[in-house]
Amino acid sequence: MIEAAGIPTVTLNIIWAYHRIVGMPRVAAIEHPFGRPYGGVGGAETQRAVLRAALHMFETAREPGQVEHLPFVWPEPPAETRWHPAEPSPIIAWIKQRAKPQWRSHASGLRARRICARQAELTPARARSKAPACPDAPM
Repeated sequence: MIEAAGIPTVTLNIIWAYHRIVGMPRVAAIEHPFGRPYGGVGGAETQRAVLRAALHMFETAREPGQVEHLPFVWPEPPAETRWHPAEPSPIIAWIKQRAKPQWRSHASGLRARRICARQAELTPARARSKAPACPDAPM
């Protein structure tokens, strides 16, 4: 709707592969953890640099449908990245206490499938053919 009015848009996105599904016109793709697309807490310099890089797409991406992978790398390996607080917020703790066991199992399975799909997406085809298949996760 905004694009149709002649106003270009750019989305800073962690899950850039979805841009075709949901119709994001221009995507500044970044490989950062959820909740931290601009960088870590207190990292004002990195946050400004990410914002400037995303805004730069207005100059370089003239047409909808373009994805530009920004050159930023998260400083920790994904398995070591800890961005959740040591103690969950009161609302999250309340939800976890009251969640039905089958819901927790379902959510866990969804998370495993998403991670597996993302890894497959980022793995070159040659390496993927040698990699073990994703484990079955509960539905």
